[in-house]
Amino acid sequence: MLRLGPPPSRLRGDISQIRNLAIGSLKKLASGDVFSRLMAGNRTTPSCVAFTDAERLIGDGAKNQIARNVDAKRLIGRRFSDAEVHDDMKLWPFNVIEGTSDNPNIVVTYKGYEQRFSAEEISSMVLTKMKEVAEAYIGDTVKDAVITVPAYFNDCQRQATKDAATIAGLNVLRMINEPTAAAIAYGVGNMSSFNRKRNVLVFDLGGGTFDVSLLTISKQGTFKVKAVAGDTHLGGEDFDNRMVTYCIEDFKRTWDLDVSGNKRAMTRLKAECEKAKRVLSYATQTSIELDSFHEGIDFSMKITRAKFEQLNMNLFTKCINHLETCLTDAKKEKGSVHEVILVGGSTRIPKVQHMLQEFFDGKELCKSINPDEAVAYGAAVMASKLSGGYTQMLQELVLMDVTPLSLGRENDGKIMWVVIPRNTPIPTKKTTDILTVEDNQTYMDVKVFQGERSRSTDNYLLGSFTISGIPPAPKGVSEIEKMVKDAKKFKHEDNEFKRRAEAYNALDDIIYDLKKKIKRNDMPPKDLKNVENAIDDTIEWLSTGKDAAVDEIERKKDYLDFISRLAFSNLTTLRRTIVVGPSSPVRRHQSIVAPSHLLPSIQILRDNFPPSVQWCYKFIIDVHQSVASTKSIDSKTRKNLRSSVKVRSSLEMYVPTVVVGQTQWLEIKQSAEGTQEVPGLSEVPMYKIYEIWELLKSKSHVRSVGSTNANELSSQSHCLLRVTVRGENLLPTSKEAALVKKAPKLLHGVIGLVRSSVSATLPQISSRLDAVWGILYSFPKV
Repeated sequence: MLRLGPPPSRLRGDISQIRNLAIGSLKKLASGDVFSRLMAGNRTTPSCVAFTDAERLIGDGAKNQIARNVDAKRLIGRRFSDAEVHDDMKLWPFNVIEGTSDNPNIVVTYKGYEQRFSAEEISSMVLTKMKEVAEAYIGDTVKDAVITVPAYFNDCQRQATKDAATIAGLNVLRMINEPTAAAIAYGVGNMSSFNRKRNVLVFDLGGGTFDVSLLTISKQGTFKVKAVAGDTHLGGEDFDNRMVTYCIEDFKRTWDLDVSGNKRAMTRLKAECEKAKRVLSYATQTSIELDSFHEGIDFSMKITRAKFEQLNMNLFTKCINHLETCLTDAKKEKGSVHEVILVGGSTRIPKVQHMLQEFFDGKELCKSINPDEAVAYGAAVMASKLSGGYTQMLQELVLMDVTPLSLGRENDGKIMWVVIPRNTPIPTKKTTDILTVEDNQTYMDVKVFQGERSRSTDNYLLGSFTISGIPPAPKGVSEIEKMVKDAKKFKHEDNEFKRRAEAYNALDDIIYDLKKKIKRNDMPPKDLKNVENAIDDTIEWLSTGKDAAVDEIERKKDYLDFISRLAFSNLTTLRRTIVVGPSSPVRRHQSIVAPSHLLPSIQILRDNFPPSVQWCYKFIIDVHQSVASTKSIDSKTRKNLRSSVKVRSSLEMYVPTVVVGQTQWLEIKQSAEGTQEVPGLSEVPMYKIYEIWELLKSKSHVRSVGSTNANELSSQSHCLLRVTVRGENLLPTSKEAALVKKAPKLLHGVIGLVRSSVSATLPQISSRLDAVWGILYSFPKV
């Protein structure tokens, strides 16, 4: 089954079943009017494809072309070498050959040419057509789908079904089991009447597969699957085939002719047997008649319901056996089942209903939902939930599923060793011991299988992997589990060692680069001394700090990098063209704490603060000292004081940032690239110009303040307490330009007034603090 979904904002759902497809609107869910009419005016349509000389037919039109009908549901996810595939090939009206990697290919004649298709491609043709029908019905694009598959589909069959949807242009939101979807359909319609948890058994006997599931449904909308069982090769087609075989044998006894090699005759006979099966669900007798059946001979046979039941009794019994297995796996007695839901067209067979009712000691079977549409209905409900839902009930719906088939590994002797048994709630995690089979074995190949057969090769191979690095030991010694635990235990230590080694090497690289720089270039004695002392201190620390923590190594690296940057940016020749300011925005009420490894450098920084920064820093210290002994501080002043502490911390975190004018940017750029000899820069070492150029290109540390010349830039530098990151060669806004001219005068006046009024009253201090904040935060924030 498949729910074809419009965008999540649309509260409607569209449905398509794998065998019989249906499309409808979920906004009519409450009234029960979910399904619309399809291509031939029916609420369902066969998932068949037929190829003719002129066109490709899908659905009812394809089913009418019985001689050219292709139905790939029993081929999808199968291997050509499977025995069941070869048994079915004898009765199929189409040819199947072996393709690549043991995949079955369907051979058809289309428009006069022989073509080959995989089962996934055939299924995608059906889905593509249904997608078109859905889009025409809802008037919108269909992109998403919820697909339901037989509960006993293995991983390969599920993936192949998903691939078919992908080929059809559908995004699979979720894949759920068919019985589970049917239970959802039942639960949605009856949940309001529940007074306690109910155990619901879904008996799903369709055209090609059989599934039985036991679920517990709570009033809160939790659907918990307890166990599943079934057979992917047991359904209505098998009942038809029993009748076909009976008719072939009768024809052979009467005319001594074998009709099994006549594809066309076999197709006609199968179609008539299917019709007879349907008739026998409400009549006790019917006839199968075919004119010119084989070699001009007509065929006619009367068949009773009793004969039909006799032909298929062992298959009906097989269904009941799977039912018993399901209850056993769920650890439930049949008396604890509150409801038995019939799903699938084959549950209309009277004998099936009678045997099922007899098994449950005469219990009434639930026939309130349409067996052909129940699974599709549940898929639509799940699709609506995944698309956002439109009722609280759908929003609260929870589905808890189980593994339908056992998962295990191949043991010595090709035996399947089950690790995760079937019907284990998912998600789950299991641990297994793996023993070596040879002395001193250092690696091991592990194959993972899915299935219930004792021999691993009879199950489906999910994949394989290799475990290497096993410590040499006598065979039979299990070390794999210990290796896994040790790996987890030491993973953190290994990562920490790697980080420490990388940090140590990075610090060593900085020392090496700095030594090369100070030997190659001239540097003022004061700056040179600072860098040399920092290098010597770091080298001495390295000799004893090999076991230091990563954070400590990082602090040493940052400190050394900080000192070197400060020294190499102190270019006396360019003091009029390079202006120093804060490197990061100072935001109000943002706590910034100076790292301990930068504290030794704070005094160096203070000496290089622009005048206004030094005044502001001194003013804040004065304010703190003046109110330190005051007990009564109003809330506004307290708030300003807290903020001033943060500004003080921000100023102590001050790192040189380059702010240049448009003209200076061009000059430095041209000089660094060697395209022009700029007067005044010729005295500067080339490496320093290059470092400035690299700094300017980083954008995160530079802001152009227009076409001001060096003198204007220098005179205005003290008011640039904030640096707004804009990128290269961008002019300031008119508001910023006005503030640049106005700020120095205002800042001088405010700070001067406060400095002369240290003993002023608290309200006066508060008002002046507000004035300072107005200046500090008048520039636009980054």
